[in-house]
Amino acid sequence: MSPADTPPDPRAYQDLAQSEARYRTLVENPNFGVFLLGPSGGCLYVSAKIEELTGYTADELYNMPRFGFRITHPDDQAVGMRAYRRALLGHASQHQEFRLLHRDGSYRWTSAACFPVRGDGGRVSSIQVVLQDISERKQAEEELARERRIADAETVVRLRIASMDHARDLFGVVAAIGDQLSALHVEHDSCTIQIINSEGTDFISCSRKDAGESNLRPLEILHSLSWEPASDNVSRYPWVCDVWRTGRSSY
Repeated sequence: MSPADTPPDPRAYQDLAQSEARYRTLVENPNFGVFLLGPSGGCLYVSAKIEELTGYTADELYNMPRFGFRITHPDDQAVGMRAYRRALLGHASQHQEFRLLHRDGSYRWTSAACFPVRGDGGRVSSIQVVLQDISERKQAEEELARERRIADAETVVRLRIASMDHARDLFGVVAAIGDQLSALHVEHDSCTIQIINSEGTDFISCSRKDAGESNLRPLEILHSLSWEPASDNVSRYPWVCDVWRTGRSSY
């Protein structure tokens, strides 16, 4: 019997059947998007999930030059390029996170795996990319991180208040609040603390620009938190005392 007449190993059919079954499972799974790229980067196949995530039809994606670059956030293109090159060399990559561009200009976070697909002779004939939308998880992570940054900022300000030895140190508290707002990327023109007397009939303001000798005298008597009205601040800025009385701000 010649080599050409040698029957194929049954295990080869089994491996092929298992591979095709896994592929169908991925394509039919509504939680995963699948697309195939050729060795030159052209799009060979896209599943319905990819159409949903990008807003483009399959035909549009097939005819889109530099397909991978066009649908990836510019800051994340290096991630996809590394995975693609590794796949061309026969190596798989998993858990690659990048932002996928939708037709409407929005981005969706995805986690992708990149696999080489071998053809005749074992050479890589295409690249299979399987991705999952993780936008909700990313949003939750970002919100949690922001809550932690806010908590850290509050701690900094509280420690600054606790370290006050002199009334004029209040200006340092104002500066600390302003610095933390800037660190949190909160837009603000200035940072000011209003200190209201116990009757709610007068208040003084402390800000960085007010850190002069003219404001030191009222600060020196803050321990009493009560004094005869010495300014027209309440009539000029009634909202300050409104916040003090109601505990609510309209801003």
